[in-house]
Amino acid sequence: MPSHKPLFSDDQEYIFQRTGQLPAILTARQAAAVLGFREHHVGILVDAALLSPLGARNTDYAFDDATIQALRKDKRALIKMRKAVSDYYSDQNHKRRKTEQIVH
Repeated sequence: MPSHKPLFSDDQEYIFQRTGQLPAILTARQAAAVLGFREHHVGILVDAALLSPLGARNTDYAFDDATIQALRKDKRALIKMRKAVSDYYSDQNHKRRKTEQIVH
């Protein structure tokens, strides 16, 4: 059973409760939550060049809140993101079926 990590650190939670503002730098999990996706979709969206993380790609993803908030309000961007995630899983299923046909 997956563990349920809190979305914010204690300090971030305190600030959010008092001000209603998110941190300026969001984790992949926080960015996914704001955009309505799951954390494991973030890599798909980065690979599709629909999300641009701060810093090097070989570290944990971090995103600036202003960009994430702008994307959250951009219907076209959200449609592209949904399509990218859907296409990814469609491709994965197609590859799996193809492999299953070869084995049988």
